[in-house]
Amino acid sequence: MIAEGRAPDTLPPTTETQEAKFPMCRAMVNGLVGALTRNIYPTVLVADNARIYAKTLWLNDESMALTCSSSDDKLTTVRSKYK
Repeated sequence: MIAEGRAPDTLPPTTETQEAKFPMCRAMVNGLVGALTRNIYPTVLVADNARIYAKTLWLNDESMALTCSSSDDKLTTVRSKYK
C-alpha cells in the first residue's frame, strides 16, 4: 500500500513524549528505525534540519511517527494501530 502512495486505515493515535537532547534524539530515532525495520518496512524521512528531525515508518501492525525537536529537546512518538 505504502509503495502505491496509500496509507492503511488506522485507529486513533496514541502520543508519547520524552525528554531527549536533540543530537541524542536523532541517534535514538535512527537506531530505533533501524532495529524495527531492518530495511524491510517502508520509512520516510519527513524533516531533517537544525530544529526538527522526523521519520515515519510502517510496520506489520502499526505506523509510527518519531519527531525530535531542538526547541524543547523532546522526542514525540505517535503510534497508530491498523484497523
